Amino acid sequence: MTLITLKEKKRFCVICTYQRNHCSSVSSVVGRSDLALNCSAMSAPFAIDAATGRLCFPDLPLELRPQMPEADFLSATAALNRDNLGFNAGWQRYAIRQVIPGDRKLGLFVIFLHERLVKLSFAWAPKDETWDDWSEATEQARLKEYRQLLDAQLGPTNMMPWGKASVVLDTKSGGTDIWIDYSQQLDA
Repeated sequence: MTLITLKEKKRFCVICTYQRNHCSSVSSVVGRSDLALNCSAMSAPFAIDAATGRLCFPDLPLELRPQMPEADFLSATAALNRDNLGFNAGWQRYAIRQVIPGDRKLGLFVIFLHERLVKLSFAWAPKDETWDDWSEATEQARLKEYRQLLDAQLGPTNMMPWGKASVVLDTKSGGTDIWIDYSQQLDA
């Protein structure tokens, strides 16, 4: 991976090596012009910083971070297709569904506890994919792809100082997601 800073004259996409302007949008969303992003030739629609747990979705643009205040999330996602999935005993859930480049759709499920981001999951697929297209072989291939993309950014471990990252194939739903759990931080 190549480290590209947003201060550079040319802007490069986090998910590939072609020039894009959305990276500057990400820096304005999070208010940090010095933000450094990992640029990878893989087709992942996300970039995660192994040191901090910051998770960037440059095509939205959106950046999430451990224990992010719910108000910051609401502000950052105001223009996105965001659904409020309800509040119960301190838990608040949201879902985002958005079409992204490459004729793909991205689904994001976000969980807050007492107004702090504690967990999230996300997945992507071709935008015209339906349950009629589902097969165990396709889902196993997606599981392998997601693991490779996550490993390329975080290395082989799933426990980090900021929490846990994992790829889960839910046998009940038949879907594969990347899960980020910021509530399982390691003691410093």
